[in-house]
Order: sequence, then C-alpha cells, then structure tokens
Amino acid sequence: AHWLAEWDEIALSRMLMRTYGLYPSPGANHIVEYIRWAGDFLASDKVQFFYDPNDGHPWETGKIPTWIYSLQGNPTQVPLYPEKDINLVFELGKGDNREIKFSREYAIPIIEGLSCGAHNSIDAVNVPNNNFMPGIEQGAIVEVPAIVNENGLLPQKAERLPEGVLAILRTQVSINQLLIEAFAENSKNKLLQAILLEPTVNSYNNAVSCMNEMIALQKEYLPELK
Repeated sequence: AHWLAEWDEIALSRMLMRTYGLYPSPGANHIVEYIRWAGDFLASDKVQFFYDPNDGHPWETGKIPTWIYSLQGNPTQVPLYPEKDINLVFELGKGDNREIKFSREYAIPIIEGLSCGAHNSIDAVNVPNNNFMPGIEQGAIVEVPAIVNENGLLPQKAERLPEGVLAILRTQVSINQLLIEAFAENSKNKLLQAILLEPTVNSYNNAVSCMNEMIALQKEYLPELK
C-alpha cells in the first residue's frame, strides 16, 4: 500500500522499520508518545481531543473534546452546525444482537492456564526484568511475551534490541525511576527532572507550568512536594 493510504497507521511504523530494522507492534498513536520526532508521521496529532483554550480547559468546563484516533475514514467530515453535540467520531454498535467476538483481553487465557491446565501464549506481560530483556536494567518493568500454564505465568526472554531502540527504552526507565524517587522523597526537583527527560517535552517553561498545574489539580491525591 502507498504510505498515504493509511498514513496515520503505517507511515511512522514504516520509517521505524527502515531505520531500526524492526516493525513495531503498537499503533502509531502509542509510539508517538515516546519519540520526539514521531509527530512528523502522525497527521492526526493536532486534532486528537482538540479544543480552543480560549473557551476554557476541559477539566474546568467539563466538556470533553471529540476523540479522533486517526484521519482514516474522513472522521472530520461533520456538519458545520450539528443539531447536537458530537461525542463520538465512530458510532458504537447498539443493541444486544451483536456477534460476540474474541476481545483479546488476557484475563481469560491467564485463568485458563493457571486453573484449567491450558497452555496459552500471551503477546505481552509487564514484569520486573529478570534477564528477560537484555540491555535493560534488572528490576525495571519490561513488556515481554509469556507462556501461561499450570506452572504459572512464564515470561520469555526477548532477543537483544538494537542500541538505538534500547536507548529510547532506557530513557523511560530513568523517567519512572525519577518519578518514584520524587514521590518517595517529596522532591519537586526530581519530578521536574523526570518531566524534562520526557522526549515530547520541548520547553522548560512549559514543563514547569505543566508540573505546577498538575500538582495543583491533584493536590488531594499527591504528597506535598518541596
């Protein structure tokens, strides 16, 4: 298929394949969270949950912006003056006569393996790294394939990833470590360090403003940071 056929879904993944020699499994909307330059290959990132801040922020007004996952299917072709608010771009199925399909949620296969003796493969589980992912710090939470059966949930060792990919992952490990230390030590400075390390942050002033606003909004749930 031509890149433009499904730009949001395959352009970024194809570029990663060309650059690193591996094709990523998550969708582009997920990958773009971890790579600073990925926005060049995601046409819909400017319209996802778009709102005009001049009309107030959603967490202040209670009005949730329209969620547009991608531009595939022309989701923005909506009436200029709709008769009612558009809450969903894609209509959900209605009624109880829909065909029941395999959801790909992992709870049931895991229960089948642990309790019923089934031998199931799980695409991804999140576990502390115990030599499952070479090149990543031991004890860091990693996502790897697993087998589940009567012997338990058995993570499988992955092949070592290219250094360029490992560097991206190590950054996320460091961010999470700094977040743990920030809240364990009540350290606002370490929280700021974690935010500044985030690849999608491109402004110190914005990082500080975002941090202060989120601390204020969640003050009932967060420890006091100094």
